[in-house]
Amino acid sequence: MIKTFASIFIFFLSLSLISDYRVEFSYESFVEDFKNIVNEKDSKVFIVSKEFTDKDLLKLLNNDNPKNLIILVGKNSLTKKYSLKDTLSKISDTLLFYDDSLFEMTMIFNDSKKIIISNRPLYTKKYLKNLFYIRMDDTLTFQKIKNIYNTIRKNSISIDSINDTLNFELIKKNLNLYENRFVNLMGTVKDVYKSKKSETYFIKLKGYENFSIVAFQKVVKEFKNKNINPLYFKNKKIIVSGFLTRHIKYGYQIILEDTKNIRLVK
Repeated sequence: MIKTFASIFIFFLSLSLISDYRVEFSYESFVEDFKNIVNEKDSKVFIVSKEFTDKDLLKLLNNDNPKNLIILVGKNSLTKKYSLKDTLSKISDTLLFYDDSLFEMTMIFNDSKKIIISNRPLYTKKYLKNLFYIRMDDTLTFQKIKNIYNTIRKNSISIDSINDTLNFELIKKNLNLYENRFVNLMGTVKDVYKSKKSETYFIKLKGYENFSIVAFQKVVKEFKNKNINPLYFKNKKIIVSGFLTRHIKYGYQIILEDTKNIRLVK
């Protein structure tokens, strides 16, 4: 498998005599090229990136223009609190996850054979240090890129969504069946407690200690802006929506991406 950008860079330079390519170093030019590829009319778009946390790029995908969009993201992003996986699952036709060691960079292309290869994941500008990328338009290169994409896709897993609301009491002993899925869980909050080291809150449901709803500082701040203390949920019946994962140390958990993802049952 190709793991380093140097390998791809050398590969592309070997094609330079027959390829229309250019190398860029600025985030602004990257965004402009990204926009040109994903907004091309009636074109299928493919995105492969170790992580996707850039909300500005997300906005370019999540506009009114219909897209045939396939996104492959590294598995480790499933548990990252800044991951945009929830929104990506809603706007993409296909969202798959692959082993991060398989491909550590980013490639974006469409079936009009427009290609971007970047040395960095789709991070926000703040974290994009030493960014450079290659922009290409070439039939031969496109086929090489498509072959790499097909290899990664074969080794990717799909993440299903469960649309129905699940009664936590009924499925608590079988949470493994819903692991790595987007779920809606209904249950009664037994306890809410704050981390001793940060502003993170943990919400525990009655009936099973090995499950937590996690609210990191960003979401806690949003609660407080709405004059809601996370402790308010104690002894309340709630529905929580989110991505169910299993942490090696802390057990099953749903990380709140937004205050709207937890609500009272009336």
